[in-house]
Amino acid sequence: MVLHVQTMSVDEAAQIVVTTAKLPSYQTTPRSQSILDDLCLAAQVEASLVVHEFNVAGVTAKEGSIHVAIRASAREGVEIISRVTNIAQQVPGVKAVSVDIV
Repeated sequence: MVLHVQTMSVDEAAQIVVTTAKLPSYQTTPRSQSILDDLCLAAQVEASLVVHEFNVAGVTAKEGSIHVAIRASAREGVEIISRVTNIAQQVPGVKAVSVDIV
């Protein structure tokens, strides 16, 4: 949506945005809510890992199942996988964790 704010007041622009946001096509669906929930959970896990000084390559989530790809040496693998799993499991909403060393 493009609003030509140079030709309207702030109140008019706000009214257009509010009215549009109430349309059925702008409402969340179960599928879109699930996608947002997965993205949020992945971000929370990644933030928790960063706080614990892990160099995370990527975190994805699907219905509470987390997959973490993390940079580490192969010799540290078992210890890193255990630590990452423990940290991720502390995040509310995490049901399962898998970790790959990359």
